[in-house]
Amino acid sequence: MPKKCLPLLSVCTDSECHYSAQAVFIAAVSAVIYTLTKGNFVVVTNTQRSTAIVIRNDGHKVTLVPMKSGKLSARTLSFAEFRNEWQETGYALSVALTTFLSHIMKWGASLEAARGLEKLAARDRFVIASLF
Repeated sequence: MPKKCLPLLSVCTDSECHYSAQAVFIAAVSAVIYTLTKGNFVVVTNTQRSTAIVIRNDGHKVTLVPMKSGKLSARTLSFAEFRNEWQETGYALSVALTTFLSHIMKWGASLEAARGLEKLAARDRFVIASLF
């Protein structure tokens, strides 16, 4: 009986599956992205083109840190309000984190915002490092 193959990740014959190195890499990167975001948006923008990083999302409430001049602070919204006001962006999480953390070094942040961004940065480093 032939083995079941994952679609788009392998080339199947009657008795075995052969995974290409590229397919394995794509699957690993997808797993990293899912692990980092837990299936949720991480870098978002609103209609005023403000960028924010989501630091917590429990499905009912979303806590994010919007970029602004001066000291950064966390903002908590209901999930419905978040979905109406904010949209996912194509920004790289690592680039956004670097920008936000350097802003914090210069201007400061509330304790909740600083801890949330630092935890996200630590998780980003750990997950990426575990790939190599």
